[in-house]
Formats: sequence, C-alpha cells, structure tokens
Amino acid sequence: MLCKEIKRVFEEHKGRYGSLRISKSLETEGIKVNHKRVGKLMRLMELYAKGARYRYKHYHAAIQKEERPNLLNQTFQTTGKNPFLVGRYYIHSNPKRLQALPCSYSKGRTS
Repeated sequence: MLCKEIKRVFEEHKGRYGSLRISKSLETEGIKVNHKRVGKLMRLMELYAKGARYRYKHYHAAIQKEERPNLLNQTFQTTGKNPFLVGRYYIHSNPKRLQALPCSYSKGRTS
C-alpha cells in the first residue's frame, strides 16, 4: 500500500520529487512515514528523482594557467603605480595577516 502511494506521488509530480518531498506530501495527506523508509522503498522500486542538485566543478590550476584568447579585444595598461596603495603602513597583528593602518595614522601622508 505504501509503495503504491509513493509511486502515485512520484508520478503525480512527473518524477521531480525525491524521498524528502514525497514523505512531506504523504504527511499532508495523513500518512506519517519516515523519509528514510520512503528513500529505501524508492530505491527498491528503482524510482530516482530527476535532476540531481548542481555541484560546483573545481577547475584545475593547470587549465587556469593556459593563455586564453582575447575575445573582447581589451587592453590592460597602466600609467604608473596605484596612488592609493603606495605609502601604506601595516601592523603585524597576526602572524598570518597584515592589517592596514587608516590614512590618518600614516605619518601625515595622504594616500
């Protein structure tokens, strides 16, 4: 009986519902069942929800180092150093991190 209800809900939602959503919809209909049991029965009936969740694909560093074609024809040139970053003072508050001092503390320099 439970297998028939699981299959009915699964087909009603065109195979998009997994064990969690099926167990919630059965609960709203008055059938209280654990999501683990629903998952086990779905595997036995070979019912698998469409579309697994997207997982981020980590790209290899070797691929990132390859030179890519300049499709937008952008040119990146500078006329000198960035004035905001020149003459900044840092505090070694943490051995792994540098902390920048505010501009007012940098001995009268305006940067």
